Amino acid sequence: TVLAAALAVTCAFHEASGAEVRYVDCARGRDGQDGLTRRTAKKTLNAALDTLEAGVDGLLVVDKGRCPAEGGIRLWLHTTVQGAGQGKTFLDDEVVVAAREDCLSFLDSYRGALADLTVARVRVAPSSCEDGEVRLTRARATGPVSSFTSAYGGLALEQADVVDASAGQGGNVIVHGSRVRGTLTVSGFEDASALIEDSTVTHLALTEKVIANVRRTTF
Repeated sequence: TVLAAALAVTCAFHEASGAEVRYVDCARGRDGQDGLTRRTAKKTLNAALDTLEAGVDGLLVVDKGRCPAEGGIRLWLHTTVQGAGQGKTFLDDEVVVAAREDCLSFLDSYRGALADLTVARVRVAPSSCEDGEVRLTRARATGPVSSFTSAYGGLALEQADVVDASAGQGGNVIVHGSRVRGTLTVSGFEDASALIEDSTVTHLALTEKVIANVRRTTF
């Protein structure tokens, strides 16, 4: 089942990275609980994020159901949000991948990943850190996905379904086995690159400096 597959990914991620895991149940959880088990799940993602220690990988396991807007969900550190399935877990809010004040604690880079869920929209916020990346895996975004930082904004879509996607400056873009219903925009410095393969893209917009490698993709 989709949930079983999601749990398998969760366990593999946890074992491989030693990530701090927090559980979120937007229907039955309570923010006053510790979020360390499914029985003591947090109710909101932001409450769960606040319990993660700076400088370590974080994994938020979100149960099936709909998570209402919290006024913006921020992914700190190297954080992955793992849902129960693209049509089972819904985040009705914008997810902002942002650096904390302590950029140096994670080597001047930060990334946020969302897997097996549906989200309203996603963006990487500009910061003093050198680069940032947003990654969607087996996920759907009903609004735009964007990555524009002060230096290198990365974007990765793996078996994802999005409306519009864009990345700027010198970041790399990887699109594999995905669908972009609107426009995929890649702009940036001379070292910016885009790898697009086994995907469907309605419209592709590149600046002259972007090095693009397109394979087995329909437009």
